[in-house]
Amino acid sequence: MLGFLQDYWTTETTEAYGGMDILWMFQPSQIPNLSSGARHGAISDAWFASVPTQTNPNRAYSIVGTSCGRDANQSLSAVEQFNLPTIFNALAQAGKACGLYFTDIWHQNQCFTQYTFPQLTSGCDEIANIAQFYTRALNGTLLPFTYLEPKWGYGLSGSIEMTQGTDLHPPTSVTPGDQFVGNVIQVLVRSPQWKNTLLIITFDEHGGTYDHVPPQWGAINPDGLVSDNGFDFNLFGVRVPTILMSPYIAPYTVFRAPAGSAYPFDHTSLIKTLLGWAGVDINTAGFFNRMPQAPTFDGVLSSNDTAAADNDAAIQETFAKGPLAAPAETKPPRTNNALFEGVSRASARYITATSRTPEQIMKKIAEYKRDPEEFEATLIAQPHT
Repeated sequence: MLGFLQDYWTTETTEAYGGMDILWMFQPSQIPNLSSGARHGAISDAWFASVPTQTNPNRAYSIVGTSCGRDANQSLSAVEQFNLPTIFNALAQAGKACGLYFTDIWHQNQCFTQYTFPQLTSGCDEIANIAQFYTRALNGTLLPFTYLEPKWGYGLSGSIEMTQGTDLHPPTSVTPGDQFVGNVIQVLVRSPQWKNTLLIITFDEHGGTYDHVPPQWGAINPDGLVSDNGFDFNLFGVRVPTILMSPYIAPYTVFRAPAGSAYPFDHTSLIKTLLGWAGVDINTAGFFNRMPQAPTFDGVLSSNDTAAADNDAAIQETFAKGPLAAPAETKPPRTNNALFEGVSRASARYITATSRTPEQIMKKIAEYKRDPEEFEATLIAQPHT
């Protein structure tokens, strides 16, 4: 991590914090649902992003097992596709119905995960708004594999206004994201299916905060591709927190790769663990060369029904009445969400990233609304710098 603070300070310094915000952390009281969920379940302090880079390559590792030789988002708008079979397809072939539930339209009238991984659609029994997830959870009709997308948030360091989401993405407020987590937990613990449910909360990458544990070398290049920048995909990304919740997980658990594993947890561990759950042969499932060697986290779950009942009682006591409230923010963030009503989130991301003044934002929003299809068609061509 050498040079991490210096690099941030020279390029992203904010007047308010002098660049020191990259070294800060949140107190448990500021993110009560995430921290309480971690205390009631398990958290990994040795789970690494699959690539030392941005969102799209890391998402790809978690869904298709490779980033197709890409070591960064291909465009400033982050609009791109990975046209490969997904974990959704593999689970569907194994008889596990899958559901994808989103908050925002991302691009071309599809949510982020559906658009970015186009083969996923044929492996999904249902793709719907997040409201359908809440209905299914309360009715006890959740599909065996359920995948949730938050609301995307964007902003520039030092900017007064931002597009607030529930994805905990800096530099936006973390409070709405923590409340989103709380809403998900409380509806699950009230669900008739809760005792047979494992909730997995993780992050594609860390969002730009300093860590004293460096990324680890020795990662397996999944498909032999080398990036245009010469990266051999032999280095994991930064650490990200991964939280597991279930009545069958003991509280205050910290989990790491099992003893004897040659590799730490990374996003391909998601694929391998899910394939094992579905009874799929790991060695013939595809998903390239890294996934079969990744450790799995199913060992965190126990089979002790008595302990599970005790664990569940404590979880119910904390969450069944609703999400935990965060303390009031001393300076509530000023958001520009209202300006972006009706604008796809990929376009909102691009507009935010390429505008330095409110006037520039308004001009580009007007361009979008004049012809959304034409505006969206230009996003893929915008190079990432």
